[in-house]
Amino acid sequence: MKVAVTSSGKNLDSLSPHDFHEASEGLGILMQLPPAPEKLDAEKLLKHLKTILILTRKTI
Repeated sequence: MKVAVTSSGKNLDSLSPHDFHEASEGLGILMQLPPAPEKLDAEKLLKHLKTILILTRKTI
């Protein structure tokens, strides 16, 4: 399992939503997931991916 960290060595998963945005901006990270994602987190991720596919006129 790979873990994304900030330049100061902090785990991105443990940051507040605002700090996560600041640390990951421009890196192409879609969304923040908790350290132990659950089914609802996966559903949110899939919803984001489907929205991107719709916006780019692709289907899954």
